[in-house]
Amino acid sequence: MCSWVAGTSPAMTICYMKSRPKPYALRARLFPLRILRDLCVKSYFMTEALFYHLEKQSLDEVLPGLIERTLARGWRALIRTESAERAQAIDALLWTWNQESFLPHAQTGDGDAAMQPVLITTEADNANQAHVLFLVGGAMPASWDGETARYTRIVVLIEGRDPSAISTAGAGWAACMQAGHQATYWRQSQAGKWEKQSPAAQWASSQSEK
Repeated sequence: MCSWVAGTSPAMTICYMKSRPKPYALRARLFPLRILRDLCVKSYFMTEALFYHLEKQSLDEVLPGLIERTLARGWRALIRTESAERAQAIDALLWTWNQESFLPHAQTGDGDAAMQPVLITTEADNANQAHVLFLVGGAMPASWDGETARYTRIVVLIEGRDPSAISTAGAGWAACMQAGHQATYWRQSQAGKWEKQSPAAQWASSQSEK
């Protein structure tokens, strides 16, 4: 009977013989520990990425609800924009979108960023230790291999049928997949329900319809 004994590299297979009371090493057997390590590290740092293609609703209609659900999970959110003007507009939106609820938030530079449950920024840092990164206006991670490991989830919001936005999102999708993250593409049906679809076909059709 043989059993594998995990220890320092190289691993060794130990065989027990019925006729002998003590085990003896039959032979040293190399185990690909480096490969196992790389697989474990890759799995541990895998981030869920959701690409939402906004065609039937605007960013102003979709983003606040996503932020509200994020906070309901006990998560923090970081909203990264491509410009200071966009950050200012989102700041104003979150203050006024619903008179019956309140979304606590701030822009970078307003108070202590580390204390904010929702932080709006143009910078790459995860200053409030957010669980979810929202990317709007074409903003993308500097690297899908390193920076994205800091988040549980990344939400990319693709606006309408803008060819530039679609192209940027397509490049982001390719880099995300290359980095090994779990990426899904979502598009609204005619009834307004979000459905998971194939991004390659849908982005191609959006560009051809333009």
